[in-house]
Amino acid sequence: MLIDRLFARAPRKYQVPANLRRDVVIDTALATTAAVYSLLQPLVLVPLRRTDPQLYGDAPSERLLVATTAVEILAALCLIVRRRVPLALVAASLVDMWLGGLGVTYPVGLYTLVVGGRTRWALAAALAGATVPAIDFLLMPGDRPSLPLFVEDAAVGHLLPMVVAPVLVAATVRAHRTLIRGLRERADQLEREQDLVARNARLEERARITWDVHDVVAHYVGLIVIQAGALEVGVPPRSDAYRRAQLLADLGRRAMGELRALLDILHSGEREGHDGRSDVRVQAAGRTGSWREDVEALLNEVRQAGVLVTWQVSGEPEEADRAALDIAYRVVQQGVANAVRHAPGADVRVAVAVRAEGLEISVCNGPPSAPIAPRTSGGGHGLIGVLERVTRAGGDVRASATPDGGFRLRARIPPQGTPEAPGELGEPDDPGSGGGRRAAGT
Repeated sequence: MLIDRLFARAPRKYQVPANLRRDVVIDTALATTAAVYSLLQPLVLVPLRRTDPQLYGDAPSERLLVATTAVEILAALCLIVRRRVPLALVAASLVDMWLGGLGVTYPVGLYTLVVGGRTRWALAAALAGATVPAIDFLLMPGDRPSLPLFVEDAAVGHLLPMVVAPVLVAATVRAHRTLIRGLRERADQLEREQDLVARNARLEERARITWDVHDVVAHYVGLIVIQAGALEVGVPPRSDAYRRAQLLADLGRRAMGELRALLDILHSGEREGHDGRSDVRVQAAGRTGSWREDVEALLNEVRQAGVLVTWQVSGEPEEADRAALDIAYRVVQQGVANAVRHAPGADVRVAVAVRAEGLEISVCNGPPSAPIAPRTSGGGHGLIGVLERVTRAGGDVRASATPDGGFRLRARIPPQGTPEAPGELGEPDDPGSGGGRRAAGT
């Protein structure tokens, strides 16, 4: 239809819902039909009455004809806004009938009042409309018909089509709509309950799997710590092997501490209920210093393992909110871990920019200068976790290979008070990055 095409070409924010467009089309069609029909009396009926008054009856006066036609056209125009101001339509229709007009818009106005639930106004309009035959009977010139015949004609010719039928139809439509609305609300409630049950089941399963992971990881990390401690005892105190064994033991103990902290938070969340902030508390588990100190400690551990890591910060991280800083810490941690794992011997550069629109993190490494160890099972989940964290916070992540054979990980994290629309993993910076070591995994 033409109206649908016009609405379809409009911008999305100016488009009108389908139900409203349908209502506008229906009301406009009713108004046009009623306006054309209201011109039937002055253009057709009145000339016929004047040609043969004995057959068609006496024609109304010119003033009465002009007033009746004007009121009928006004009532027809009120059909366009009948859903918002139905009383205007009913008032104009009643005046039209009291003046002797056709009153074709009166049933529509009464129907609108009943469907809209305006029972008192509908009852008043029905009583006012029922008085029209009585007014005609009292103002009828000449000999009046008998009272039984008049009551029969009024009931069959006026009350039944003009009052009773619109009320019954409107009551049926209103009851049907109420039933449909109730069924939809019930279906929505059942769907929400099913989603809640499924979510609780997923949370319980995740909690069970988390405890299983704790048992397995704690066992093997504990063995690593024990072996590192034995190695410390068996080598000279200030040798390179002693420092590496000490670093290995410290890393193992820190991993065990963070794992226990995460599980304690999860266990307390199960007892107290989910408060919507568990993600932030989990991200901050195991870290008690300022954000700069936490990142510096993380990079120092990597430097002790023989990796050259440099980093710079522009802006004041203390001015950013804690949730964004926690996500940024995990991005730096995972980016450095990937560089160490996939590019041994390469330099790693970390850059963090604090701006009004959020945090921007960049972790870039050069090409590997040492042979790459065989890939262990379970790879590829680190960047997926980064992507999920950042996009959940409303930011975006870009991972791509650099022209010199290295790799770059970029993340943008908006302030968590006003999150932006979630982004997606961006396109690589150069055409050849699709075959990068970690871009495919991401």
